[in-house]
Amino acid sequence: MGEKYFFILNPDIHIEANTIEELYLKLKSDDSLGVIGPRLLYHNNPNIIFSDGGLLFPEKGFEGNHINFLKNVKDTGSKGITYDMAYINGSSMMFKKEVLDDMGYMEADLFMYYEESEWCYRIKKSNRWKIAVDTDLIAYQSESSRGKVYEYYMTRNRIWLTKKYSGSLFFVIRERLIVARKKFFSSKGSFKENISFSRNILRGIIHGLIGKTGKL
Repeated sequence: MGEKYFFILNPDIHIEANTIEELYLKLKSDDSLGVIGPRLLYHNNPNIIFSDGGLLFPEKGFEGNHINFLKNVKDTGSKGITYDMAYINGSSMMFKKEVLDDMGYMEADLFMYYEESEWCYRIKKSNRWKIAVDTDLIAYQSESSRGKVYEYYMTRNRIWLTKKYSGSLFFVIRERLIVARKKFFSSKGSFKENISFSRNILRGIIHGLIGKTGKL
């Protein structure tokens, strides 16, 4: 095929053509740079940042967070290209084919949640490639709802990632059980929905520990 650069863009992301072009030019001009992404703002509120890249905390069972999440653009400004993140948001990321050849693909079993996190974490640990976000380049994140499907896969995949890289299993299991318990006893939502929500967290914990890859 001969392609040298690839761009992943989720259907809930709005992006200008010049942003894609600029990401490509930045990636092409730096031999050490393997993956790059734009600043993500909220589509319905473009003054608020969704993410300037992601953080991971192994000591907290690979709990994730977004840099500058919910901060106002006016309060943070733009720093251009930055490298101080654990991963690039997989909803909008560009990378070189050389990185695939060198580091391999994303883990298929982590599809939906943590697949780009694990891949970028693996890349950074290798010290062979840089990953970066260019805060001068913008894409827009639409609002998305999170329900029982999200809770199952996020829980299961987070435990898999924690096991693979020797993070704190105790922390992630405890945190997930607390969330399940709060939802179970919550007065909000129907009792049936709350049970289903909590059950899927528990299933995610069990399948994460035993390595089950079956679908929800």
